[in-house]
Amino acid sequence: VLLLDGGDALQGSYTALRSEGADMVSVLEALGVDALTGHWEFTLGARRIKELFGTLDGKGHSGLTFLAGNVRDTDMFEPVFRGTRVFERGGVRIAVIGQAFPYTRIANPRWMMPDWSFAIREDALRKTVSQVRARGAQVIVLLSHNGFDVDRKLAARVPGIDVILTGHTHDALPQPVQVERTLLVASGSHGKFLSRLDIEVSNGRMTDFSYALIPVLSDAIA
Repeated sequence: VLLLDGGDALQGSYTALRSEGADMVSVLEALGVDALTGHWEFTLGARRIKELFGTLDGKGHSGLTFLAGNVRDTDMFEPVFRGTRVFERGGVRIAVIGQAFPYTRIANPRWMMPDWSFAIREDALRKTVSQVRARGAQVIVLLSHNGFDVDRKLAARVPGIDVILTGHTHDALPQPVQVERTLLVASGSHGKFLSRLDIEVSNGRMTDFSYALIPVLSDAIA
């Protein structure tokens, strides 16, 4: 199993505000989340994001893998965060590409992250997909906070992505939407659902899948 979180995890409660996201970081660590991307995480500000997740210049203290390949510095236009991580599960090499909310600097005051720029960066994503496939990735997953409509269009424009786990718009789909050869999975919001996607891989390609949108009933879980 590969457990991924699509963002907005560190915001939305009094304790998250007072602890600057530390309470939810402990939850994500306890759940064993393998990677996450972000949106309202950036409302904590650049200083706090660096403390928790680090950047390409240094590690954060959270122990979580934060992927946001579409965030660049405004000076040299270099990547700020790690964009991709390759996992092996069941003998299959899975590349996870992180895509943070591309309009973060519009949704937040610019002083919170004055030195970072955000965008969809379609051409860069297309290049990344080709690179990870060339390095032996058998399954490519885009962990995205673009929003469903943006990701649906992106799936038609960027070939080679097997699965897009799409966030931001809070859609909960009973089944994945297929665009060309890409599956779009939307898991709702606020921890109301857990999406389980089982995939079958043969000859280096995804050949079949099964899916369940599982409701998380807080009154039934100890």
